[in-house]
This record gives sequence, structure tokens and C-alpha cells, in this order.
Amino acid sequence: MAALIFSGLARIGTRRRELNAEIHDFRRAVLDLSPDLVFCAPPKFELE
Repeated sequence: MAALIFSGLARIGTRRRELNAEIHDFRRAVLDLSPDLVFCAPPKFELE
């Protein structure tokens, strides 16, 4: 049972790394197309 869980977690970890690499490649391609485009987080709205 533990081996099954471990192999599932390993597979998830591998897939996450693949997705991160794809996202990184996509961002790099977009930045190459438009160097002045900056990726930033949406502004935070604070309630007073």
C-alpha cells in the first residue's frame, strides 16, 4: 500500500515539474515576443 501511494506521489511530482517547465518556456516565449511586457501579480485591494 505504501509503495502504491509513494509511486502516485512520485508521478504527481514529475508531472508538476513538467508543467512548471512548460509554463517557464511559455513565459520565455512571450517575453521574447514582447520584451517590454512584465509579468506581475494583480494589485491587492485592502479594505480599510
